[in-house]
Amino acid sequence: MEESILVTTEYLKDKQEEWRELLRQAQIIYQEAADSAEKLEEYFSCRETALIKRTFSIRKEEGIDAFETLMQHLEKLKSMALIYEEAERSNENVTI
Repeated sequence: MEESILVTTEYLKDKQEEWRELLRQAQIIYQEAADSAEKLEEYFSCRETALIKRTFSIRKEEGIDAFETLMQHLEKLKSMALIYEEAERSNENVTI
């Protein structure tokens, strides 16, 4: 039984865009939370606000780095789709 496999990249590209937008939204929310944590001391004066501010200031940079790494992975996904498309174009005229 002969079976042919067609590699499509449209789904891969769509997911890359969807995930990129989701990541962008998460990054904005993360940044807003970190910014809000820094402003807590304007409204509350206690150990807890100092702890939250300190924790967010430490984690803020780590989060920024993590979001950048995730964006790089998503760009690799896009590159994979382009490689698959090129491979499909090269294989179009191949018969067994």
